Amino acid sequence: MTLITTERLAELGQENICLPEGRQFIDWLKDFKFSNAKYINVTINGDEVFGVTIYTFTHAYAFRITRTYLGCTAGTRMPRAGEEWTRGSDLPDGKFTKETLVQILGAILFYEAQKVVDPIVPAPVSPPANIETVEPSVEP
Repeated sequence: MTLITTERLAELGQENICLPEGRQFIDWLKDFKFSNAKYINVTINGDEVFGVTIYTFTHAYAFRITRTYLGCTAGTRMPRAGEEWTRGSDLPDGKFTKETLVQILGAILFYEAQKVVDPIVPAPVSPPANIETVEPSVEP
């Protein structure tokens, strides 16, 4: 049986997750600092598939878990100006392992990262032409 839901994990409770790999996935997330059941929205709670979505300010990350598979997609939460659709992207996926989860979380980190602006080298400042420059005196 598959139950489509939109319930926070905090209200559902980890013990009510049908798929054992879904419970294992939540255990892995608990290993990370700042993990909180209130940040995890359970979208599918079935015997064969478990799905959760985690939101940031600009993106939604939808994880899908089966007995052998772990994957994630990223989607923007709002369209760009002039567009009526939202953009998305597949993130790493693979076997249901903690290594796959770490690859996904690394991809999320850099998906969210903002480019650091190129440094600006200030132009040298020359004294105005009508001012005399005085050499500093060196005392012995």
